[in-house]
Amino acid sequence: MKSDLGIRSSLRILARSLPMAALILLPSAAAALPAQAEPAAVTEDTFTDTSDRVGPASYCSDGPLYNLTETFNFSVRTVDTSAGVQRLNFRFTVLVTGTPVDPGLPTVTATGASGGGLTSGPAESNSSQLLIKWSFSDGTQLTERSLFHYTFANGDFTNFRVTCNSVP
Repeated sequence: MKSDLGIRSSLRILARSLPMAALILLPSAAAALPAQAEPAAVTEDTFTDTSDRVGPASYCSDGPLYNLTETFNFSVRTVDTSAGVQRLNFRFTVLVTGTPVDPGLPTVTATGASGGGLTSGPAESNSSQLLIKWSFSDGTQLTERSLFHYTFANGDFTNFRVTCNSVP
């Protein structure tokens, strides 16, 4: 065991050598450190699309034909990481107005909303729900829950199917 004097002497030698060791070792230690990741790039886009179609006043069932105007509002948030991963979150709402082809039927309005997300990669399976409430001018109400199942692979949707559940 070293004496008190020996310990002090060793500490002095260590104190004189540390600056030199730092000059020698610091550049190689800095090179071994992982690079700091760049912050993620975030973009947000919002857009609206309006279309007209003739069809039933329901996305999940057949029925009398209506002249429908659908206005979709899309909000998309994209996060690109420095590691090359892209995450996409989306939300959309829909507003539908319609007049029946048969003038004896009631007019219709509807509102709905949905959302979901995707991550880039070889393939991702996911689902999102569209909840839409139809209101007819005769007082009839219809609520639909549509569940969209999809796989997103290599920039394209595959295996897309819809499961519907209408609640009068």
